Amino acid sequence: MVSSLGARGTNAYTWVEQTVYVNDIPTNELERWMQLESERFKELVLRLFHTELEAVYEEFNINQDRDFRKVSAAVNETLFPTHPYGTQTTIGKGEHLKNPSHVKIQQYFNTYYKPNNMAIVLAGDFDPQAAIAYAEKYFGTYQPAAIPPFKYEPQPELTQVVRKDVMGRRPLRAVGVKGGGANLADNDYLTMIYRLLFNGRAGLIDLDLLQKQQVLEARASVTPMEDYSVFQLYGKPRDGQTLEEVEQMLLAELDKIKKGQFDEWLIKACIKDLKLSEIRANESNSARAGQMTNAFILGTKWEDYVARFARLEKLTKADIMRFANKHFRDNYVVVYKRNGADPNVPKVEKPAITAVAVNREKSSSFTEKFLSQESPRLQPVFCSSNLASTSR
Repeated sequence: MVSSLGARGTNAYTWVEQTVYVNDIPTNELERWMQLESERFKELVLRLFHTELEAVYEEFNINQDRDFRKVSAAVNETLFPTHPYGTQTTIGKGEHLKNPSHVKIQQYFNTYYKPNNMAIVLAGDFDPQAAIAYAEKYFGTYQPAAIPPFKYEPQPELTQVVRKDVMGRRPLRAVGVKGGGANLADNDYLTMIYRLLFNGRAGLIDLDLLQKQQVLEARASVTPMEDYSVFQLYGKPRDGQTLEEVEQMLLAELDKIKKGQFDEWLIKACIKDLKLSEIRANESNSARAGQMTNAFILGTKWEDYVARFARLEKLTKADIMRFANKHFRDNYVVVYKRNGADPNVPKVEKPAITAVAVNREKSSSFTEKFLSQESPRLQPVFCSSNLASTSR
């Protein structure tokens, strides 16, 4: 049915606070797409459950060999000891996969797949009023329900540097610092500091470490989440370097932010670079849809998201220094990914699964009716030109 729409990129993904379903469809198929999705999310059908579970087993096992995931998990479990950010990963643990429950999955669907907990995010060439009418027509019968509030205890601040070792294929070092949630002022400061350190051109890490080839690789990043954010520094050593040496070089660059050892023009340049990146990204429907999705998931008002550049432009050098000195102390976790085999990788053996005979020759009555519908034809838009010819 999805293929009949001419859809591309049909997929779904999960992350810390979201499950997102993706389709790239032609403009003239918007109504049929709404009709199909309203049917899909109206009722949970656990068809081919165990064959899909086998794919999740494989994904879980592959992730155990990804060094970056090991490092991120070690950072998060230290910063968030009693919060799901640190106590579990998106894919879960091996014991979760060994005991899947149809009943609990159905309960989860019945609890959270409600219209007041979902969003239809559209970006592209379509009539907004028509889209609203289609949404009302096909999703208007969905009934809202109370969503259980998520409660958590405030996570304790680190009072000293915590160091951890994990084993992997290539050496890597990460420094993680906990920040406030995506909708707090903290996130603006963290974004500004990470761009001052690393922007691919003129950040302090770019100029002092990468362009001078002091390390094999280095960068800074911010991961904004609803309850907290994580600021991280990463570095890979050159031959003969230790991870401890890389750590000191990265912290020295962060220390320059605290001491104000950067030029004023760099603040404005970083903001302009962010704007340029967004302008270029917004030529893509998927990027625009992604921005709206993130705003919805994080509970960010769209007007606040749009105004973030204006907020960044108000930050002064003194403001940034003050924030850095207050929040970047001995309150971080350092993870050294040492080179070597990891004896603690929790691989999960896939169970024997009986093959399911799938009869693809038959269709349900809904499918037959759906496929028989005719969609309006796309109407071309012609460009006209009044350019006068010139001769030399």
